[in-house]
Amino acid sequence: MAGAGMLQLQIVFDGTEDKYDLWETRFLSRLHIMKLKDTILREPTGEAAIAAYPAKNADCYAQLVNALDDKSLSLIRHDAADDGRKALKLLREHYSGKSKPRILNLYTSLTTIKMEGNETVTDYMIRAENIISALRDAGENMSDGLLVATILNGLPDSFRPLAVHVTQNEDNVTFKDFKRRLRVYEESEKMRTTGPGVPRKCGAVTARVTHTQSLYAGKREKTEPEKLQKKRRTSTKMINVSWPSMQQTRGHLSTSRRKG
Repeated sequence: MAGAGMLQLQIVFDGTEDKYDLWETRFLSRLHIMKLKDTILREPTGEAAIAAYPAKNADCYAQLVNALDDKSLSLIRHDAADDGRKALKLLREHYSGKSKPRILNLYTSLTTIKMEGNETVTDYMIRAENIISALRDAGENMSDGLLVATILNGLPDSFRPLAVHVTQNEDNVTFKDFKRRLRVYEESEKMRTTGPGVPRKCGAVTARVTHTQSLYAGKREKTEPEKLQKKRRTSTKMINVSWPSMQQTRGHLSTSRRKG
């Protein structure tokens, strides 16, 4: 029962026009599991199917009203009560219709789409392709060149090398091939900037070298004989004598020699 409840929550339509096609796909998938998909999409054929159609169609309507927001339910509850097939047709006409204002709004959304700063190429392309699919469903035909140019226009400056390569390439680039190149370019940039072994700052390199030297020094202390360690420490102390001290020592030596 809990699993059924979760499935019901996942397919509830919130009334957002851009999300209708995705919602309908999920809803029809649910009806397919319930053996009701053919009922809501096709006219019944055969005596047995025709006899069972009214009850099954009413079941489709019941499933539909439980997966709609209040606004969408208001569109169908008067004109298509207990008629799932008619109700779905009304929803399609409203949310996926071919009216001129809707098509103009879709074109505006597509031509002004921009990739957000925290957005991946996949998320950006999903948003764009949802609009493209809606335009195609409305009967609009768009060339691959127009789609490529529109997507390039919405990319940030970090994708400029790819844009130059695509626009200056004399070969005809299909939209499918362009999407593949776009994803490959994004992955290449990720590896170049955040790949293993690439230092972020010079300080990081210095820290790694210092740490390595410390480890080596500790290992050397453990393996060297005590006499050699003592000699090394003495040599180190001599090296650390300051230059003024050495000058002072030389002065005393020179004075002693003159007195002698």
